[in-house]
Amino acid sequence: MKNRLNRVLTLTLLIITAACSQAQEKKGAIYQKVIPGDASMNVSKITPHKVQYKKGKKASMIYNMYKTQKWGKDLIELNVYFGESMDVVPDRMYFEPKTLGFAGRRLQMDRAGYTIDLKFENNRMTGALEPHEGSKYTHREYDKVHPHAAFEPAVINYAIAALPLKEGYTASIPTMDLNDGSQIIWANVKVEKRETIEVGGKSFDTWKVNSKGVRDKTLWISADVPYVIRMTTKGNPGAWEVVVK
Repeated sequence: MKNRLNRVLTLTLLIITAACSQAQEKKGAIYQKVIPGDASMNVSKITPHKVQYKKGKKASMIYNMYKTQKWGKDLIELNVYFGESMDVVPDRMYFEPKTLGFAGRRLQMDRAGYTIDLKFENNRMTGALEPHEGSKYTHREYDKVHPHAAFEPAVINYAIAALPLKEGYTASIPTMDLNDGSQIIWANVKVEKRETIEVGGKSFDTWKVNSKGVRDKTLWISADVPYVIRMTTKGNPGAWEVVVK
């Protein structure tokens, strides 16, 4: 009787554990998973470029993407400048040209007083936080293994643009949340419709896409050029829009 009771308790625990795992999975990815390197992605659409965005009259940022070499291999570097000038230190992100998968990042926070250098290779995140002189921060090492590759959140616009977009298309894509222990969070993507929008007096053919992951965003992704035309984030007023030149 005791052995039978133990078997019942063990089976019950296994069922509960499986149910919890399924619940956690559903809370993460709710659509078909598409990880970096998936055959459905057309990464050739993402080509080097420089583009400026504005939100309202004051906020501005510049995306500058180009090919580079780092850690002994060919990568794509994306520099994000916050402001209208490229004379400041950018947020530097690196990703794999054949998959768009996250390869590394260098974030220099002069006001906060630290620099973070990260490298992602063979599903392992390594790097360090180095405090600046007089900083309240202390040195910290990073070393964490992940089950597969993921996209850097700032590159998610490009990852979505490389998907086979059509009305009603859905996918769950992994993003590396560097603000929360570098864990992987699934962005659940759904194409709402194809829409022509006007920005700066020019019309753009776009896909309107909802993405719920690290942040909840709505993106108007160009059908013709390799970047986003308009993007909004839930909880933040206003929209980032491309500067038409």
